[in-house]
Amino acid sequence: MKTHHTALLRPLLLATAMAAVLPAWAAVPKDMLVIGKAADPQTLDPAVTIDNNDWTITYPCYKRLVQYKTAKALPM
Repeated sequence: MKTHHTALLRPLLLATAMAAVLPAWAAVPKDMLVIGKAADPQTLDPAVTIDNNDWTITYPCYKRLVQYKTAKALPM
């Protein structure tokens, strides 16, 4: 009898979780990137950023903007 209740409870929990998440997906435009962070970044200036929370956003954004010439350039 215990497995019967568990079998009924799983789909109910899944449906509840999806009902909570689906409206959030619908509210975000297709051309917007949403990143879940523990806290808001203090700054997005890569010259000033010293906090790891900020750096995880700024580093990937600015990394591709600067490329140094080397003796033997590696293909990207």
